[in-house]
Amino acid sequence: MKIFLKILPYFTSLLTGIIFYWISLSQTDNFSWLLVNIASAFIAIPFLYFIYELSKSYSNRKINSEIYDYAKIQIDGNIISLASQIMLLVYPYYHTNTSKRDIKRFLSISLADLSQQLLKSKFIGFQLFKSYSVIYRNIEKIFDSPFILNRLSDQQIISLIKLIKSIRSLENVIANVDDLFIISDEIDNGLEIYNSSNKDYPNSCLLLEKKSDKESKAIDSGDIIVFKKKYLLNVCKMNEKYLGPFSEEIFDVLLNINKWLSITKNELTVDTKRFKYSFKENKWIFR
Repeated sequence: MKIFLKILPYFTSLLTGIIFYWISLSQTDNFSWLLVNIASAFIAIPFLYFIYELSKSYSNRKINSEIYDYAKIQIDGNIISLASQIMLLVYPYYHTNTSKRDIKRFLSISLADLSQQLLKSKFIGFQLFKSYSVIYRNIEKIFDSPFILNRLSDQQIISLIKLIKSIRSLENVIANVDDLFIISDEIDNGLEIYNSSNKDYPNSCLLLEKKSDKESKAIDSGDIIVFKKKYLLNVCKMNEKYLGPFSEEIFDVLLNINKWLSITKNELTVDTKRFKYSFKENKWIFR
């Protein structure tokens, strides 16, 4: 029915042109010439309109593609940041690489392997007690633009909503389950914390690795859950009684990331203006 209604104006115009031309065949020369001109106009209108629609369709496809690519880059950039941070919830610092290949491998980890790794890993507080609010708020900004939303499918929008919910849920568990991790009195003396002086990001911190008494190297950064700041250099382990539920919280985030990727060409699109790959450190880093 929709196709019929769409072609009806073309068909009506063509039919009218043919009728005028048929009438012109039985008329005198002057009147016949007038009817032929009218017929030509009616026949030309659908062809001109068809060419206009083709041009408009091509232009819209181009615009839609550019807007979709822009949204994909913005979201995937935050997914790279998110996956890198979640890897630090599972692996010790010095066993974590965040290359594109390593991130993809991590995203395919099984729940059993994830639980096993969580149980045997030793962490420091800095990698555990981060806030993910910057990441999910950046993704939420996509919903502030109807222009972008109109270019995403319902499935893609639902996927993003589920991803945001799972990130919030994970952060809520880390922030509010006091004994989620067993926090020891052991301090990693090879590291130090630098607190941000930026008023816009009061909870942002840098983790520095001491190279000498006068030299340190930044190895991580992030917004820290305020009331966990005192434990940032403490050595921690997973509390086994929460291993199952916490593994599932992390795995749920990974499932939602994979769902987004599976419906967006199954690839991570990197904004090279925002990230660059460090071959020396074997990871993506902010410019």
